[in-house]
Amino acid sequence: MRKILFMTFRSLRESVFIFSVVFLALPIAAQSPLPEGEGKKVTERVCNQCHGPENYTRKKHSKSEWEAIVDDMVEKGAAGTDDEFDTIVRYLAKNFGKSTEKEMRASLLRH
Repeated sequence: MRKILFMTFRSLRESVFIFSVVFLALPIAAQSPLPEGEGKKVTERVCNQCHGPENYTRKKHSKSEWEAIVDDMVEKGAAGTDDEFDTIVRYLAKNFGKSTEKEMRASLLRH
């Protein structure tokens, strides 16, 4: 009987240890994939109310395209101020923007 109790206690200890390791690792796995910069926090707070960051981190849009997308999200119920939406557009255009044709030509001329 004593041996069974010891084995049960040992199994319980191992289970608690494994649970603790997994539980403590969750915050590391849940860290934001977004680059640091002005607008990151407001983008996470406003945009992630409805969807995850993968909806915008895998896309490249010009600033005017991001403006149209954010306007569409506002029409669908995204909650924020005009200043917050402007900040979000700037953040997305800077970090997930595509270069305009004019910017690409200017870059080529410099090199």
